[in-house]
Amino acid sequence: MGIIVLATIIFSRLFGGGIQVLQAEMPGTGITRLKPQMAQTARLLWSLYFLMTAVEITLLTLLGDVPLYDSICNSFSTVSTGGFSPQRDSIGSYDSPLAVGIVTFFMLISGINFVILYYVFNHWIDFSKSFSKRVRTSFQVLRENDELRFYFSLVFISFTLIFVNLILESKESSNWDTNFSHSAFQTVSLLTGTGFTTTNYMDWPKMSIFVLLLSMFTGGCAGSTTGGIKMVRIMLLFKALKRELLLVIHPRAVIKLRIGNKVLDEGLFRNVGVFFFIFIILFLLGSLITLYLEPDLGLIDGISTSLSCLSNIGPGIGVIGPTETYNNFSDSTLIFLSALMMLGRLEIITVLLLFYPDTYRD
Repeated sequence: MGIIVLATIIFSRLFGGGIQVLQAEMPGTGITRLKPQMAQTARLLWSLYFLMTAVEITLLTLLGDVPLYDSICNSFSTVSTGGFSPQRDSIGSYDSPLAVGIVTFFMLISGINFVILYYVFNHWIDFSKSFSKRVRTSFQVLRENDELRFYFSLVFISFTLIFVNLILESKESSNWDTNFSHSAFQTVSLLTGTGFTTTNYMDWPKMSIFVLLLSMFTGGCAGSTTGGIKMVRIMLLFKALKRELLLVIHPRAVIKLRIGNKVLDEGLFRNVGVFFFIFIILFLLGSLITLYLEPDLGLIDGISTSLSCLSNIGPGIGVIGPTETYNNFSDSTLIFLSALMMLGRLEIITVLLLFYPDTYRD
C-alpha cells in the first residue's frame, strides 16, 4: 500500500497520473474517490492504515501477552501483510491463543479493500445515529460488496476443507480446538500472502497442503495490501466463464456481466484476462528458471518458490516451508526471486505503467 499510495500522491501532484496507477492496483468497477483529489484520498487511507496498526499493537500487548516491541513489529507486519516476525517460530513462538486470534482477525481485515474499510469506519464513528443503525449500515456496506462476499466465501471454503481434513486424519479427538486455530490462521495467512506461521503445516495431510498451495494464488481484495491475483479478478473470470457457458446454450442471448447492480464494461474483462495470462506466464517462467538455476530442487519446490515470491508470501511448500529459509539458494537465484517479488508487489501492470511514456501525459 505504501508504494502504491505514495506513487499516487507523487503522480497526482507532478504529472496528474495518480488515478492510472491506482486503477492498475485496484481492478474492479472503477476507482472510488473518497475526496476530490487523489492525494486527499491517499491520506485518508494512510490514516486508517495507521489506526489499524495502533489498535493491533494495543490488543497484542494488553490481551495477547506479547512484549511491546514484538507487538509493534508483528502489527506492522500484519496490516502490511508482510509476515516478518522478530521470533524465529513466528506467531507460534508466543504460545498465546489470544495473540493467534488477534493476528488472524487483522490479517483477514487487511485483505479487504481499504476503501470499504474506510466507509465502514465512517459509519461506526457517526455518533449522530443510534448504535443499532450504525451496525445495520456497516453490515449493509459489507453485504452489498460482491468481491467481499467472494473473499469471505473462499476463506471459509479453504478453511473448512483443511479443518475437516485435519480432523479426519487426526487420531486424537482432543485436537479439535488446536486444529481449528491452526487451520484458520494458516488459511488466512497464506491466502492473504501475509506469511505468518503457528505450526509446521508441512506435517499436515497432502490434501491440506494442496489447498494451501492453491490459496497462495488468490491474494485478498483489490485495494488491499495483499499480493496474488486478487479476488475481484478471480470473481470476474468465473462470471465470464458462466456467461460463455450460457451463450453456448443460448447463442443469441444478450447477457450483461454485473457486479452488484452495475453493468461492467467489456474492456474490464480484457484487462482481467491479460493480467491473469501475464501472472500465469510469469509464474510458469519463474518456476522454469528457478528449477534451472537450482537443479537439485524438486518440481513442487520450484513451483512453490516461484509462486511464493510472485504472490509476496514468503513461506511456501517444501524447501521454503514454515521451518525453512531461502538461505540455501544461490546468489543468482536470489536476485531472480527478488525481481519476481518486485513484479508481484507492484501488481505487474503497474511496473509496466511506470516505464510507459503515456502514463505521464495528460
